[in-house]
This record gives sequence, C-alpha cells and structure tokens, in this order.
Amino acid sequence: LVPHLVEARRANYLSHMGAAECQIAAATHQLAAADAKGVLHAAQDGFAALMNLEWPGWRGPRLPDAVGARIGAGRHYVGAAIAIDFEPALDMTLLHARRRSAVDRLSARQLEIARAFASGQSHKEIAQACHLAPATVRNHLAAIYDTLGIGSKAELATLLAQQAHRLGAR
Repeated sequence: LVPHLVEARRANYLSHMGAAECQIAAATHQLAAADAKGVLHAAQDGFAALMNLEWPGWRGPRLPDAVGARIGAGRHYVGAAIAIDFEPALDMTLLHARRRSAVDRLSARQLEIARAFASGQSHKEIAQACHLAPATVRNHLAAIYDTLGIGSKAELATLLAQQAHRLGAR
C-alpha cells in the first residue's frame, strides 16, 4: 500500500504545482519539485532521463550541485545538453527541465536584440532602446545569425517562437 500512496502523492503534487503547464508542455520538458536543499520530492517519469543527458549515472534524489545551488538564487541553468528553469511554488521549487536549444547559446544582450529584431524593430530603433550604436546592433545580429546557423529574420522569428512555445510562454 505504501508504494501506491507515495506514487499518488507524487502525481498529485506535480499536477497541482504545474497544472496547465504539465499538459501543454509535457512533450517538450519534464517537471520536478525540489526543496531549498536541492532534494527532489517529486518528478515526472522523463526527468531522470533528461538529467542523465547532462550527468550520466545521476540517480537522485539530490540534485547535482550545479543545479541545487541555483534553487532560490537563479532562475535558469544552461548546461551542455539541458536547460532548467526554476519557478518558486509554495515551499518548493518547480524545475522545468528540457533539452538545450540553439537559442540557449545566446547571451542575455543577444537575446534582447534578437527578440526586438524579430518583433519588427529596425537596427536604429534597437540601438536607441539599448543605448548602442546601430553598427553594434548589426554586429550583434551577425553574431546571433552565426550562433543560430540561420540566414534570415523569418528564421530568427521562428526559432524564438519555438523557444517561447517550449517554455510555455512563461
């Protein structure tokens, strides 16, 4: 009886913490709940498989130090193979783990410029908003295109839209 109760608690806990997100993003990322000390209390079935992409042989329930240290301190972990977003939920932290995407390789400034450019702003408008020279914005865009392996504004907009969809537009 105890294993059944434990599984029911796990399923109930995750469904209440990420109710709508669990259904929308189940195919793209896995959820887990951890306490402030970095110990997992509940996780979807595929969470361990994602963690093993980054840390082969990881078995839990304690999160790797690189992830556990960010609970309460950071909102994002990007590794070689996966990315994890953190969301406070009651006395726990909800972890949204997913495979790393090309967009994760962009710096915060590059992402800001990429989003503005994809939304239709010109080089000059972006430069003015970011307090940069237009040539600097063009250099950033060239680096963004190179990093993402794309060649057009349409491809950039598509990649950013896919990323937003994967993150559940949080």
